[in-house]
Amino acid sequence: MISKLKKRYFDFCVNCKLRRDSFYRGYSSFIMCLLGVGLLIYGFSDFSIASGAATVKKPIEYDDFYIKRAVCTLYAFIEGSFGALLAVVAGIGAIVSSAFGGYKSAISFIVVSCGSFILRALVSLFFGTLEHLNVVMKNFLK
Repeated sequence: MISKLKKRYFDFCVNCKLRRDSFYRGYSSFIMCLLGVGLLIYGFSDFSIASGAATVKKPIEYDDFYIKRAVCTLYAFIEGSFGALLAVVAGIGAIVSSAFGGYKSAISFIVVSCGSFILRALVSLFFGTLEHLNVVMKNFLK
């Protein structure tokens, strides 16, 4: 009697697990899509409320000091000795790679080498010179 009860209970549990797994397999993409749409609707509901200025909170001021500092530091490294090191190592890598027959990787190395070589001119053209970035940093550090 107890062994029959154990067997029926075990069969019931296995059947429940199989039904649950087949349900998840069949409707998992639908459930995820529904969850995503729900999150989007709930997340954007604050922006879509058009009840006037009573619900509008004070706009958040974005402080990008740390981002500007990190960008200035990266530009200083790229324009300095790190950019030259990158160009030289990529050029040597292109020579070695082409000597061993890896022409696809040699082309990639050449692109990296030329890119790091002309990056100083591009950075100063689009973002000002390094001295300009240093002046910007000194103004932000005050």
